[in-house]
Amino acid sequence: MTKHRSSKQPAQEGFTLLEVMIALSIFGMTATVLLGLRNWDLDTRIFSQNVTLATLLVQEKMTEAELAIDGPPAFGTTRGEFEDRASGFVWQQTVSATPLTIDVREVKVRVSWGPDADDDRLSVLSESDEPEESADAVEAVAYYLFGP
Repeated sequence: MTKHRSSKQPAQEGFTLLEVMIALSIFGMTATVLLGLRNWDLDTRIFSQNVTLATLLVQEKMTEAELAIDGPPAFGTTRGEFEDRASGFVWQQTVSATPLTIDVREVKVRVSWGPDADDDRLSVLSESDEPEESADAVEAVAYYLFGP
């Protein structure tokens, strides 16, 4: 006995071109979104590593000012680089007087990185000027009592 196909229904095997095109477009959009998320994840991770390192470097500079090994920090603005320990990171320390009659000094430390880290506008601050805030910097302010 042999089976015969009915002449009313032709056999359908495989996918149509339209189904393949739709599947490829969905895959393409999904792959694009996933690659974009991966790049965003890498950027976020690098940024948080830089913020963590900059925070530790700010703490280090504040501790140096607090310990005052070479005497109280001089009034004014100084700046420098961390060189091999943290290449690409620069620091700026601004020491100013306070209205108190005892020797209390305001110490402001800013650590920045990135393409704008070496910008000269950070080194010419007067007492009334504030550095322009950017996402690529960490800043801390503390008041220290120096003297007998």
